[in-house]
Amino acid sequence: MARGATPVKRGCGTRCAGGIYAEVGLSPYGRPLEDFLIDPPTRVNAEMRERMGIRALGVSLMPREIEGRKVTYILDWVGSEHYQTVADFVEEVRRFGLSRRLPRTLDFSQISGETRLLLLHSKAWIGNAAAYFALRPDGWAWCPKGLTEHVDPANPPAMCASLWWEDAPDGEEYSGTLPTMPEAMARRMVTRKMPSFEYQCFRRPASVEPEYDLAIFASFPLSRLAVVRDPEGGTHEDALHAARRADLPVDLEEN
Repeated sequence: MARGATPVKRGCGTRCAGGIYAEVGLSPYGRPLEDFLIDPPTRVNAEMRERMGIRALGVSLMPREIEGRKVTYILDWVGSEHYQTVADFVEEVRRFGLSRRLPRTLDFSQISGETRLLLLHSKAWIGNAAAYFALRPDGWAWCPKGLTEHVDPANPPAMCASLWWEDAPDGEEYSGTLPTMPEAMARRMVTRKMPSFEYQCFRRPASVEPEYDLAIFASFPLSRLAVVRDPEGGTHEDALHAARRADLPVDLEEN
């Protein structure tokens, strides 16, 4: 992976002066994005949210023990107000890498090269996935991770990450050349427009009312922390002091 993510306008806006960002960049020699997706996603119920300290605003730390070593993971809830679907977020990362703001009050001394960033979304689990699978024409099925057990029409899974691309609430009717697929699917194909890019997916079937649950949908290793320079207020100085407590490279960057 490359050292940094591309600084662009994202679904949640642009980087803030003085902000600290956990980043994973892109590289032609890196692993495919799909390697970092969790499929099926891991549902998080109320009891787990309480125990793990998960909240909709901000991030939380989750200590773990791996092969006798203490490792801390970061739990980060991706807001549906900025990314209506998980696919919106995943497609952004595919193009520009991962960049997520971390609070300056975070205990960065717990963050190391073994830390992973676990991402959650309130619509990552679709409880009535069978309703989507039932509308897939025979012979057409796919899974972003290529899991063979997810593409058996006779035995559909409880959930597959592919449904994130079949659950768009809206989008412009796709007018380009359609890939080979059944007509019923082609009629649902739309173009979703995000602040810095657009992508193709499928509109949610009109006959389906989705049943969502909060779930962990991806797990990324961290390559570095980036601090954005604040030329007016100088707040990046305190941010650098906090971020450098982590056992990770820390870079000062312009926004």
